[in-house]
Amino acid sequence: MDDLLRVCLPMGRDTYTPQSLVHANGVTVRSDSLNLRVVRRGLFELENMEYYQLGGLLMGMTCPLLHVARYQGRMYLRNGYHRAYALQAAGVTHAPCLIIDTDLFENTGAQGAPETFTRDLLESENPPTCAHYSSERAFPVSLRRLSKVISVAWTEAIFVEP
Repeated sequence: MDDLLRVCLPMGRDTYTPQSLVHANGVTVRSDSLNLRVVRRGLFELENMEYYQLGGLLMGMTCPLLHVARYQGRMYLRNGYHRAYALQAAGVTHAPCLIIDTDLFENTGAQGAPETFTRDLLESENPPTCAHYSSERAFPVSLRRLSKVISVAWTEAIFVEP
């Protein structure tokens, strides 16, 4: 159980530092960890900054937990897909996780195609489950090494009123 807790509900955060490149009209951030996410975007208020506004993206690493949402009696895996797959491949049938109850489908984490499965499929009689990814049911695939890139660009313009 101690090993499962360390894998599924780690106490620490991902410490990987993304690489960044600042260029004339933007910035590009690259991470070997796919946990890099845009947390907030838009205008940000700063204390004691009366004459300035800050606009852009707030990036950070996602929560590294095995995270499940319960919606209308069904359980939806929100985060921890790779952990769930690896545990299943190792023969683990039950794992500790963080569960949230929600009244909104949007809180399940299912964004729909192309990011995740569609709501119709998830609410169908035969929704995708972790078992669909087991060696008995899944097709073998070769995966390439992935990295995450977030690029932000800015421009300045003057608008002339008619």
